[in-house]
Amino acid sequence: MNNITTIIPSIRGGDPLIRSINSVLNQTILPKKVIVVISDINDVKRENIIKHFNEYTNIKFISSINKISAPKARNIGFDNSDSDLVHFLDDDDYLSDSFYADTLNNWSSDEIIGISHSVQWISDKDNTKNYSIRKFNSISQRDLIKENYVGITSSVVLRSSIFRKVGGFSIDMKARQDYDLWLKMARYGIFKTLKKINVFWTHHIDNYSISNSNKIDKHIEAIGKLRKKKKELLTNYNDLFLKLSSESNHYLYLARRTKRINIFYFLKYAFLSFICMPNIKIFVEIIPYFISRKIRMILYKYLP
Repeated sequence: MNNITTIIPSIRGGDPLIRSINSVLNQTILPKKVIVVISDINDVKRENIIKHFNEYTNIKFISSINKISAPKARNIGFDNSDSDLVHFLDDDDYLSDSFYADTLNNWSSDEIIGISHSVQWISDKDNTKNYSIRKFNSISQRDLIKENYVGITSSVVLRSSIFRKVGGFSIDMKARQDYDLWLKMARYGIFKTLKKINVFWTHHIDNYSISNSNKIDKHIEAIGKLRKKKKELLTNYNDLFLKLSSESNHYLYLARRTKRINIFYFLKYAFLSFICMPNIKIFVEIIPYFISRKIRMILYKYLP
C-alpha cells in the first residue's frame, strides 16, 4: 500500500489547475502517476498547460473537446490508473507538501478504505478563511448515514480496489457525488480521518460550483437518490434518532443551497430541518453572514 495515483478533472485550466498540479509535484512523497482529464478547454489554453509540464514523465494528460462531467472525468482517469490508492483532486484546490506522506504514514490496517484530511476553506471573493476539522478518528457506514463526515472529494485518498468494486462515481448524480461514493464504499470498511489541515479548498461565492450551485432542482434530485440509498441501509439499524438526524441534515443542506436564491424555500427547509432534529447550525444559517462568520468558524472546528 505504498503508491498513489492523483487524478485531476479540469474544465477551468489556467492558473488554478497549474497551482493544483504544482501542489502535487511539491509533495515530500510523490504519487506514482498524475492524470489530468481536461475537457471543454480551448486548444491554446490546453496546449499551454501541457507544455508547462512537458518535462514531467509521470504526468498524463487526457483531453476532450467536449465537456465531461466531473464524476465521469474522474472515472476516466481511474480507468487509466494502476495504483493501490487513488486521490481525486479538484482543479481549483491544492495540497500541503505532506498530504501524501501523512496519508501513507497513517494507513495502518486493511480495514481502512480511505483517509480524509482536514480542510481550510478559502473564499474566492475576499480570501476569508473557514475550517473543516475532522472530528472523529474514524467514520463508519452508520456515521455516514447521518451526514457526510468524510468531507469533500479533494480531501480523501481511497483504496483503489474498493473504488473499483463499487463502480466508481455515479455519473447520474448531479450533486453530492462524493457523499454517494462514501456511502457505497463504507459497506467494505471505515474511513480514517486526520485533524491536520492538508487541503485548501476554494469556496466559490459569485462563481457557482457544483456544491453551491443555484440550480436547486439538481440538489433536490440528489437528496432524493441519497434518501433511497439510505432507506436500504437503515434496515440494518433499528434507530429512529439516526433516521431523523439524517433527514434533518438533508433539509439543512437544501436550506443552505436555497438561502441566496429563494427565501421561502430557505425558511421551509430550515424549519423542516429543525422539526426533524433541533440543531444550532440551523440558527446560524438564519443569522446574516457578516455576524455569523466567526460562529461558523467555531462550528466547523469543534462540532461534527
